Formats: sequence, structure tokens, C-alpha cells
Amino acid sequence: MLTETASQEAQPTGELSLLNATVEALADNEAEAVRHAFLLVNDGVRHVYCAENDPDRDDWVRVLSMHIEMMTPVWEEEASNDKAAAASDDGSPKKPATAGYASDDVC
Repeated sequence: MLTETASQEAQPTGELSLLNATVEALADNEAEAVRHAFLLVNDGVRHVYCAENDPDRDDWVRVLSMHIEMMTPVWEEEASNDKAAAASDDGSPKKPATAGYASDDVC
């Protein structure tokens, strides 16, 4: 999840799931007063964010891209588990699919 706030001191104004999201740096567009921006697309909705400078923007894009890429196998596993559970549904309650991590998986 990516939490949005209006300022550093403000309460969160919303959250965006990074599930199947994409992120990319945008070229500056002086005509529209967009500088140091990056685009996050989530569920077909485009969100444009602006950083203080290009290095900060590049850091945002790099970190978000790494997070999305790192989580993709977990999401794919959960989707596969959900499909398998639906295919073998006998009416009995099922445990929810959860992502497991080994103790040596340290960030």
C-alpha cells in the first residue's frame, strides 16, 4: 500500500494498492508546470506525483518498482491458491491464502 498525505504533518488522505501497479518517471512538462514527476498506474487509474527534484523522483520510481517486482510472486501465488481452492470447492470453509516468509528472508 502507498499512503497519500497532503503534507508531512497531515493525516493520510488515502491508500493505493500496489497490486499489479506500474510506475515510471515522466519527462518535465513546463507547459503544464509538471516537473520531477512520476506516474503510478493502479487498476487503470493514472496517479501523477511530483518530487522535489529528479534524484528524489528517480529514488521513488526505483523503490516502488522494486517493491512491486518483489511482491509479484506473492500475489501470483495467492491468485493461484485462490483459483485452486475455487476449483476444488466442496462447500467446506477454507483458510485464507497467506504469504509465508522464511526466517532468513530479511529486508
